[in-house]
Amino acid sequence: MNVTYTFEKLLAAFVDPKIRGVALKGGTRSGKTWAVLQLFHILCTNSEKPLIISCVAATLPMVKRGMQRDFKTMLVTECVWDENAFNKSEGTYTYPNGCMIEFFSVDNSSKVHGPARDILFVNEAQGIPREIFRQLDIRTRKKVVIDFNPVRKFWGETEFVGDRYVTIRSTYKDNPYLTKEQVGAIEKNRDDANWWRVYGEGETGGVEGNVYPTYEVIEDMPETYTGRCLGLDFGFVNDPTAIVDIRFHGWDLYVDLLCYETGLLNSHIADYLTGNMLNKLITVCDNAEQKSIVELQQRRIKAIPCVKGKGSVAGGIAQVKQFKLHVTKRSVKLLDELDNYKWIKDESTDTYTNEAIDAWNHALDALRYGVDYLIRRYRPK
Repeated sequence: MNVTYTFEKLLAAFVDPKIRGVALKGGTRSGKTWAVLQLFHILCTNSEKPLIISCVAATLPMVKRGMQRDFKTMLVTECVWDENAFNKSEGTYTYPNGCMIEFFSVDNSSKVHGPARDILFVNEAQGIPREIFRQLDIRTRKKVVIDFNPVRKFWGETEFVGDRYVTIRSTYKDNPYLTKEQVGAIEKNRDDANWWRVYGEGETGGVEGNVYPTYEVIEDMPETYTGRCLGLDFGFVNDPTAIVDIRFHGWDLYVDLLCYETGLLNSHIADYLTGNMLNKLITVCDNAEQKSIVELQQRRIKAIPCVKGKGSVAGGIAQVKQFKLHVTKRSVKLLDELDNYKWIKDESTDTYTNEAIDAWNHALDALRYGVDYLIRRYRPK
């Protein structure tokens, strides 16, 4: 079996008993997915105990045209493909020793919340929401592997950190089996700076168009701070109610997502804040919801309306961006919003405007409300 340099790097990390997860971050044609499938085949062939390995992608077409097709091609090339071992309807391949590799998409929620596995592989992880990954991760007993083209910063750049995680960067140069024509097709794109950075060099692409392009993920909120409040953006049926804990010290802003749920009545919000002893904190709310604010006040919540003026969204964003932003690792939905909240692009000029999209902004709106209050309350005039 011909293996790439990417495979050798993956194998070294995978067999380390201290390592829980491996992220393969790389450019085009570096052999990331192929290397993972080779490793799984070798593992299943030689395992003394039955293993369950889940290989997942965002959609079923991606599964069938990507990993599943590559897996079959690989085994056919090695003359070991067993048609009887493959259950087409279930997307599973079972080895004589009981090891099984299953291929499925995460657009099927029952699969995400279904039975556990020994090993997890998430293919093209940049297309899968962080919460979906978390549900898969907690149901995985042994090892987790992801691969992705680093088109932008996303959860794969922040989840796979620490002593038990390894990130391996690879490029087309790690794949010695590419033809001269393939290499030439890749290298002709050197003049496209962002494309080359991502697909040629395997580095994280520019966060072009992101409203908040940089932030730091932290474990916990600081106990020492200059000012603190809660920010609250009301939702109900289609949109979630978002509540964030906001603290700042100097020019550092710390945020923790406390609540992100649909279907909450104002009484539920009040019960949540009181039950978690947060009712004594100022809660800055969307001022368009005056009735809701009064109802919270009647439940002894220190709810106040935010201040909005002309250009309030852009102005509020500018206020937040004065600070170095720190977000807790557990704030999954907020981190997803940060990765997806963008400026609107003017297609006629191919430039970004100063207007943000009206999506991926529930917790971020709550953040704006609170930051404006903290600046007015604590910053010297």
